[in-house]
Amino acid sequence: MTWYRSASNLWDKKEERYIQQQLEQCWLTSEYPVHIYIVGAANTTAVTVQIFNDTNIRIIEQAYPEGHLGAVHPIATAAMAKVGEIINRLKELQEL
Repeated sequence: MTWYRSASNLWDKKEERYIQQQLEQCWLTSEYPVHIYIVGAANTTAVTVQIFNDTNIRIIEQAYPEGHLGAVHPIATAAMAKVGEIINRLKELQEL
């Protein structure tokens, strides 16, 4: 199975590419057999983090860049922090 990593619908295409690269580097598909999608929306500053597989995992949570405004990439920093939280939770629950 192919596990996907993507970022889309963000207002900054460079930030999308950066997030895509970070997802692929930090969350290797061989170690983390889940899809990871970061999706933006025009009417909010939050981004949606979606992590799921074809069986028991389906998590959708919001990441808020406002808490990371000092970072070079606040959207990416917020998204990656949220992905890390979710992955750690899944590991603790032994679902991953």
